[in-house]
Amino acid sequence: MCSAKVNISPQHASIIESSKFWPEGVTCRKCHSVREWSKICNERTSEENGDSQLMSLKKKNYLCTLLPTAMLLSFLLYLLQLFMFNLLTWNVRGIISSTLPVCAMLDKSKCDVAIISEHKLNKFSANYFDSIHSEYFSVVKIQCNSSSEHYVHPTRGRGGVALLLKKSLRFSVKQIEGIQTDCIVGVEISLHCNTPVFVFGVYLPYDNDITNYKSVIDIMYSLYSYHSHYGTVIFAGDFNASVLRELHTNNVKSDILCNFVDQCNLLTPLIDFEVHGESFSFVPKQTMLDYILVNNNIDVHHYEILEEGSISSTSDHLPIVCTLDIQTKQSTLQEPCVNLPSWHKASTEALSDYYSGTNIDLEKLINTDITSLQDIETFNNALIDILSSNSAKCIPTSKHNAHRKPGWTKAVKDLHAVERAMRRRWIREGRPRGMEYASYREYKRAKRAFRNVHDTEYDNFLQSVYREIDEAAELDLRLFWKLVKRRRPRSSRIYPEIRDATGKTHHEPIDIANAFADFYQNIYREQQRLL
Repeated sequence: MCSAKVNISPQHASIIESSKFWPEGVTCRKCHSVREWSKICNERTSEENGDSQLMSLKKKNYLCTLLPTAMLLSFLLYLLQLFMFNLLTWNVRGIISSTLPVCAMLDKSKCDVAIISEHKLNKFSANYFDSIHSEYFSVVKIQCNSSSEHYVHPTRGRGGVALLLKKSLRFSVKQIEGIQTDCIVGVEISLHCNTPVFVFGVYLPYDNDITNYKSVIDIMYSLYSYHSHYGTVIFAGDFNASVLRELHTNNVKSDILCNFVDQCNLLTPLIDFEVHGESFSFVPKQTMLDYILVNNNIDVHHYEILEEGSISSTSDHLPIVCTLDIQTKQSTLQEPCVNLPSWHKASTEALSDYYSGTNIDLEKLINTDITSLQDIETFNNALIDILSSNSAKCIPTSKHNAHRKPGWTKAVKDLHAVERAMRRRWIREGRPRGMEYASYREYKRAKRAFRNVHDTEYDNFLQSVYREIDEAAELDLRLFWKLVKRRRPRSSRIYPEIRDATGKTHHEPIDIANAFADFYQNIYREQQRLL
């Protein structure tokens, strides 16, 4: 037996206090001082059903009792990782030449969102970001060329900013439209606490045009003023100015940026919190031009500028990684047409084999040493492999049937099996017609019962769909139109078969295409003959 104390913010208390959060053999209670505990005991003795409660502390301490020490370390590190939001920002000076370093940084930092500035892609090559890493998808903003530039390179553009987001966040992310500048791209990320996070990637103008720089800052202030009422706002990227008023920087642009930070009350590195690693992000002039700026109500657990030479890259900017106290909503993605375990089909022997095989593998895994977040990741992957491999060995599998009709419940399925059995009996008896034959009569009765129940279930399904559409029309217009479009009939432009002039029917795509070609060729030849 061993125990430990975990410090948790008050907004996360409901998750820790839930009994479903901890595995079997683990107990958790709030940790009180001796005076508080004696007071609670006296209150329970005097009034068992009293409604008096202790004032909640700013930080709640919880006492957790766990059986194995390895499990204790695993869950403590898991708790630290659960409520963290990892960010990466980097001016790559051209994403094509920095693809390998960016991919290595994504693997190393395990960030939820990466802000890539000055990617130098144009509109024809913007999809290149989706091929950088298999676990990330992109939201890209292309910087338009000026009117004086008539030549457009096939792959290279100017400036630009993009966001790389984990695919596990795909169903929680919505791009923010209507930003009136090419220097800013933004997304809204939904959270468990129903308070969204708005992440804006920026690449501010690098020239000495103060008017243009101030106009972009004004847009950023408008975005902050609106979105800060609904959630947390984060600005990250290359600001091309210093909030520290350093040497070798444009002081006028620095004053404009500092006024913006002060008005929005954003946290500033080296001033409001400690920065690990280097004290600059732009190597040639040893100044800090890249930042991750967050609201002052967010705890910054870690902010690091990677040391010069720690990663091989052609960029003269250093990457910045940051860890914030924000809980994101992760979604597990399933590959299409994957065989999933059918637990309702598993026999008692199969479940027993799965239980014994899993226990043997877990006993070996529990004894592994866990001392870092990387060990947690390895532990998690090994646990998933154990559960998946044992279920594949012992549990029968089934695929998702995309063509199954709506309303196909268990009752409908059972009646369908009875109807099929009656039909096979009727066929074996020579398919007699007439109610005087028992096989024909039983088959028709089973068929009628099946159709009646199936029609009822289908009507219930349509009512639930229309109910969702009605609710969505009042709450979410985007969801409303998504559901409406889903119910619209889809017209296909694929011709399954075609009959040519000779009366022959073609089914293969190449034969259908040739039939069309011959048809129009004959029309052209007929017109030429008449001329």
